[in-house]
Amino acid sequence: MFTKHLYLIFFLVMSFTQKGLACNGGCPAGGGYLGIVPQFSKNFVGLRYRVRSFESHNHDAANQSSLFQFQTAEMWGRFYPSKRIQAFVFLPFQMNSEKIAKGVNQVQNIGDISFVFNYNLLNTGDSVGCYWKHNLLLGIGAKLPTGKYQQRNESKQIYPLAFQPGTGAYSGIFSAIYTLRKGKIGFNSNATYYYNGQNELEYSFGNMLSLSGNMFYWMKWGNVSFLPSIGTYNEIAARDIDNGYYVNNTGGSLGYLSIGSDVYLNRLALGLTVQTPYLVQIPENAMKNDFRMIASATV
Repeated sequence: MFTKHLYLIFFLVMSFTQKGLACNGGCPAGGGYLGIVPQFSKNFVGLRYRVRSFESHNHDAANQSSLFQFQTAEMWGRFYPSKRIQAFVFLPFQMNSEKIAKGVNQVQNIGDISFVFNYNLLNTGDSVGCYWKHNLLLGIGAKLPTGKYQQRNESKQIYPLAFQPGTGAYSGIFSAIYTLRKGKIGFNSNATYYYNGQNELEYSFGNMLSLSGNMFYWMKWGNVSFLPSIGTYNEIAARDIDNGYYVNNTGGSLGYLSIGSDVYLNRLALGLTVQTPYLVQIPENAMKNDFRMIASATV
């Protein structure tokens, strides 16, 4: 039965993938978005697909535009070593492409594996006397340099680091997840901070803070439960550092309107979220037509 569920997850996530490609997609950042993950006492394993697309001007003599697609197919899971401790593990496969007038640049490989241990500091979900249900988790983890970060094109030139599947550096992860619920209505917020180390090329990506907040509503129809949500997702990144010097055209802030829904049928859970920007504060503000999508399936 478990194997059948995994085959079904693979089919459904790949179906979502085709829809995402029709809208374009991919991203080097954006992995900080966890979304609403209910059922706090439940272990799960599944697949998640993230895609982002945007246009960017090269600002060279020809003033050409590039269409970037950053796609991530990711195995992920949550496990409970003890009642108050939960562990998240993320195993990504990165697929990045850049379409230009001369053709397409493309890299595909395993990305940087990451994990986070959360401690359940507050949980009143089982308290009968509590009118408002609270849940607060504090987490710490790391991102490991498992992805390749010196991939080359056909001319043997190394692609820019932001285009590589991996970073070549360790990163520390610090997070907080808070959920407030009253009956069928609730609010979920997530803050994650990435402290990025330096790789052997003496390059370090800027530290990044991601913030999300979502209102959600529980609905049920027969044996199927629905959890629609709407909220915001924000990224605030410092400038990259290359051999001790700040890198131009790096860092900045992005804000997205986030709309999605989860569907639950017994142990099977499906999720789909789309994000569109409402705030773009980056150097030269050259990015446009930005779109993100996240699809997931777990058992």
